[in-house]
Amino acid sequence: MVGIDTEEGGLPSVIDPQRHLIEPEILARLRLARGVVSAPHVIVIDEPWLATDLHLKHRLGEWARNSGRAILWMVSKSTVVL
Repeated sequence: MVGIDTEEGGLPSVIDPQRHLIEPEILARLRLARGVVSAPHVIVIDEPWLATDLHLKHRLGEWARNSGRAILWMVSKSTVVL
């Protein structure tokens, strides 16, 4: 469903052809998983579904510190992020 093929090492552009059946919160997490697996230098997160999950933010912060990567959270003025 996530579209991660560890054998090929690539990520297709479509997460899942049935994505219209998946809740937006789950799709946000699937996109994040794809981002983390691709091991970029920076992950830019512009997902309101993820911005309010403090446990996830903590885990991503640990991942960033341990891997030498960076997490950039995009938030709007109307979004409260703790």
